[in-house]
Amino acid sequence: MLAVDFFVSARQGGDLRQDTGDLGAMFFTRVGKVIAYLGLALGFLRCAMGVFVGYASPDMESRVALSRRYFGSFTSGQAIDQGMKFIVIAVALGVLCEISARKSKAGE
Repeated sequence: MLAVDFFVSARQGGDLRQDTGDLGAMFFTRVGKVIAYLGLALGFLRCAMGVFVGYASPDMESRVALSRRYFGSFTSGQAIDQGMKFIVIAVALGVLCEISARKSKAGE
């Protein structure tokens, strides 16, 4: 019924937010925030694990073996770099989602 009401209202020049209530408003902003939080958490986890493997292993051969086993990378430094990339991308996505949320609230 909601879809039918939406299409009838769209033909008559209705407003999407008014017709669907809060159902369709800012969907991608919310999804983006969830992805940003997950990316941030995974980035911090990957960095922490990279530092742990770097300091916990006694020699270079065991570091390489542990890095290949747990990270899929050659060294723990590469895992830390990948974690930092996750963090930077997650922060950028979070900032974009905050801008989108504020623009949407200002337009109401």
